[in-house]
Amino acid sequence: PSDPQGGFTRMIGWERPMSDGLESLPAIVDIYLDRGITRIDILEPSLTGRGQVNSFSKAVSAGVSSLGVPRVVIDCALLHDLSSRVLGVHLEMRKQLAARNGQLRLAAVTEPVRDVLAVTRIDQLIPVDPSVDYAIEQFDSP
Repeated sequence: PSDPQGGFTRMIGWERPMSDGLESLPAIVDIYLDRGITRIDILEPSLTGRGQVNSFSKAVSAGVSSLGVPRVVIDCALLHDLSSRVLGVHLEMRKQLAARNGQLRLAAVTEPVRDVLAVTRIDQLIPVDPSVDYAIEQFDSP
């Protein structure tokens, strides 16, 4: 369904695996189309646990594949802590998108995450933009 106000089409709300099989935990990411771009909103402040990282990896892989749009923005506004495995997921996604003439951009990155990206020099490989709107605009720039 399309939202006439924002132009969003919600495709996936990915839930974490159930805890002890008894209760559903909140979604880690929302993945949807936003103005023709695959948008991934990270909904957790921390992606450090093995289960979280595995769920994140599966969600972004399935979401990007199902939407079929090789231009991806990850909204990192809520994210303050991440493991090195999440960085690996970003690098693998970048590689897969580049093979399809696509691109990955990170948006609204918090200071702690920005510091990690700088130290690891991932910010030299993946564009980091101040906002999701700015990142989406960059796909249409020459």
